[in-house]
Amino acid sequence: MESPLSLVYIDERCNACGSSYPLSLHEIYLKQQVKAEWQTARPCPDCDQQRERLVPALPADDLTRVEEAWNALAQVLDARGIAYYLHQPKGGAGRTAHTAGS
Repeated sequence: MESPLSLVYIDERCNACGSSYPLSLHEIYLKQQVKAEWQTARPCPDCDQQRERLVPALPADDLTRVEEAWNALAQVLDARGIAYYLHQPKGGAGRTAHTAGS
């Protein structure tokens, strides 16, 4: 089941080459889940730290609640035979950025 969080992107800057790439809120949510459940084999926790800025920066509890709410809603829609779409409608405005305060 696809998540609407996969349609919300943040442009992340690559630490290696300096260019940017899209990172969806769903990808960040999944990375946060892995980080919360990961059992490191390394004896030093500092060596195991992720170097990404967005995974710890976004509120994991909020993303989890949104993802769980979406999954519950999608199950109800499926059970009731209601079609839903997770994409921009044809002829839509395309990609638009929402910034704080706008």
